[in-house]
Amino acid sequence: HKQMKMFKTILLLLCISIMPSCSSDDSNNNNQGGNNSFFTKIDGEDFDADFASGFVTTFNTTITISGSDGNGKEVTLIFPITATAGSTYTIQSLDFVASYNADENDVSMANSEGSITITSHDTDDKRVSGTFNFVTEPVMVGSSNGYTFTEGSFNVTYTEL
Repeated sequence: HKQMKMFKTILLLLCISIMPSCSSDDSNNNNQGGNNSFFTKIDGEDFDADFASGFVTTFNTTITISGSDGNGKEVTLIFPITATAGSTYTIQSLDFVASYNADENDVSMANSEGSITITSHDTDDKRVSGTFNFVTEPVMVGSSNGYTFTEGSFNVTYTEL
């Protein structure tokens, strides 16, 4: 179990390190013209992302979707590029990875509970939507908190890097 947790942590850190960063002063619009949406409740509090974006990983095997508030809070979801409408992936199956950065010193990831369901995936237009929920645990012991994510939803156009 410890090896699996370490593997997921390394995978998450690799994914985070290749993710494009976005800040409130970006000249490009990360919301693809305002058509992207990303919402969840974090410990019961609404989190309606100001920036929602998606991209396909370098190896064309996964889609990474993220929602951020532009002030350091970011929720990231990773799932197979082969996802089709009606597909459900769980944290336990390793097909779904989820993380939350509350700030640079508070990073957590889902380790045991959570799922994502794809409600639509248009591979021609590169647009995907779905719902999700998960519970995170701190990546580093004593350095962050765990959080509960409920009522999550996204509708995002993704790009290939």
